[in-house]
Amino acid sequence: MFPICGKKSVMEALSSKRRYFFKRLLVSCRADNEDMAKMLMLAKNKSIPIFNQNPADLDRWVSGSSNHQGVVLLLNEPPREIVFEELVKKTASCQKAVLAALDCVSDHQNIGAIVRSAVSFGVSGIFAPRDRTAPLIHPAVWRVSQGAVEHIELATVVNLARALETLKDNGFWIVGATSQGNGRDLRKTESWPEKICLVLGNEDKGMRKLSAQNCDMLVSIPQMRPGNLDSLNLASAASVLLWEIFRKKINY
Repeated sequence: MFPICGKKSVMEALSSKRRYFFKRLLVSCRADNEDMAKMLMLAKNKSIPIFNQNPADLDRWVSGSSNHQGVVLLLNEPPREIVFEELVKKTASCQKAVLAALDCVSDHQNIGAIVRSAVSFGVSGIFAPRDRTAPLIHPAVWRVSQGAVEHIELATVVNLARALETLKDNGFWIVGATSQGNGRDLRKTESWPEKICLVLGNEDKGMRKLSAQNCDMLVSIPQMRPGNLDSLNLASAASVLLWEIFRKKINY
């Protein structure tokens, strides 16, 4: 079974247009506020069995350091991804579109945070290679994204370089994020192409060489690094980059 933990995540899942196969809703808190009452009503309307349990019984469904907040929605099977070719077809026909590619990103917490920022800043989909990258379909991604994952498409590809080439053939510019000092200063990028795919690399090593070679442009975030401080962590850097793309596209 696939657990969705946390009040916001569960509420969004119950309201989602995704095709979910619900198993049961586990709760350890009272319906003493409007949000909980609405959640229980949604579950009842979908004929989802509701079970009251002790908080400790819900702990087994929590991944990492996440907090279930007294609510766990169990699915009979994991959520389904979109086929990459279908994602390309949906976005290629749009006048403007932004996608994000994750190259060897290994932390589900980072993926969940990136999903949350991506939805906030108008990204249509996120995709990642099957190998060397943490799976996009994971309970921690649902929990950390706080329900945002319900509003974005996720896809897995066999070969990331080939996927980037496919996007190029469909009018996308491939923009790679780098912290190595060989990218264009983000502040000096006056405008962005109508269709962009932002490539985000591994938390420690960044993009692989082949991925960087497939980029039409590399960008970096200007930062102050006193002492031996590292650059921004991946999720924070992704948020800055996606905000800047969003800001320029809407002329804010």
